[in-house]
Amino acid sequence: MLKPASFVKYKGKIGLVLYTPEHYLKVNYFNGRDTHSINRSKLGSPSMEELERVLLENEELRHLAQENELIEIEYQERLEFLKYAGSYN
Repeated sequence: MLKPASFVKYKGKIGLVLYTPEHYLKVNYFNGRDTHSINRSKLGSPSMEELERVLLENEELRHLAQENELIEIEYQERLEFLKYAGSYN
């Protein structure tokens, strides 16, 4: 997780604030499926557990976060497993 502070919670859904200067009262909120312009005061912070769960489940949000360099996805575990599984062939 490169920039966890970019992730916010709005009406129970986790999303991102992108393309909005810090001092603006209205922010551009993206949850991977929808985009909203909302008041910054209505945002909350998700827990790391919630954030990790949502990023695993929401492919669109994960892709958006990766494209904006907010997260980094490592495929090392899969490669290690494939090497391990391949050693039995």
